[in-house]
Amino acid sequence: MRALTNAEILEVWESGWQATPAQCAVSLLATASPGIAPGEVASYNVGRRDALLLQLRGLMFGPKIVSLTLCPKCCDGVELEFNVADFSAPALPAESIGDSTIVVDNYEVSFRLPNSLDQIAIAKTRDVEAARRTLLSRCVKSARREGADVMPELLPASVVTAMTDRMAELDPLASVFLAVNCPGCQCQWQSLFDVCDFFWRELSSYARRLLQEVHLLASAYGWSEAEILSLSSGRRRLYLEMVSR
Repeated sequence: MRALTNAEILEVWESGWQATPAQCAVSLLATASPGIAPGEVASYNVGRRDALLLQLRGLMFGPKIVSLTLCPKCCDGVELEFNVADFSAPALPAESIGDSTIVVDNYEVSFRLPNSLDQIAIAKTRDVEAARRTLLSRCVKSARREGADVMPELLPASVVTAMTDRMAELDPLASVFLAVNCPGCQCQWQSLFDVCDFFWRELSSYARRLLQEVHLLASAYGWSEAEILSLSSGRRRLYLEMVSR
């Protein structure tokens, strides 16, 4: 995996305007991984994909991540700071995890971990229960009780809970929660960190700044977008300083 070029950043960002977060994640990783097809990236379990996104983010913007969340008690902004390596290294298997099986209350269920394709399939579903049923039907490979097949949507809550708990154990980076303490009111809680959303917002801000630089330099020197993007960030900055004088 390698960092994206400025031209690739703009291309991926533009193509992601109407895309879901999962589609944006797949596009980013496929672009950063020459020789790996988008379909293969889309099949990675969510935790593996997000670990790779964290690695890519580290390559492009550095290992330190600073985010902001709101305290649920006093609504003050609380800064979150951590390092990419804190999450990406321990939970990144060499390959995506295959099928797993659990036996609960005489039910034997074979399932796979959710991936980007599953997230894309339920992205526009507003009904939480409908989204849950869709995810179950996609991830459950087979379900049997005392030798008889059982439809995934008919599995009892105890079995579904056991399966989701096992998914969380197998894929810990699928949902990353950070321990947060509000310095104002001392409220403590677990905040969900969504790497897809965070990285995409960072990338969008960078892309907009890049386009502004292209606009200013093209207006001043008549250079093409490709010529400007091929400049190093240091040279662009120097030219921008001269333009602003």
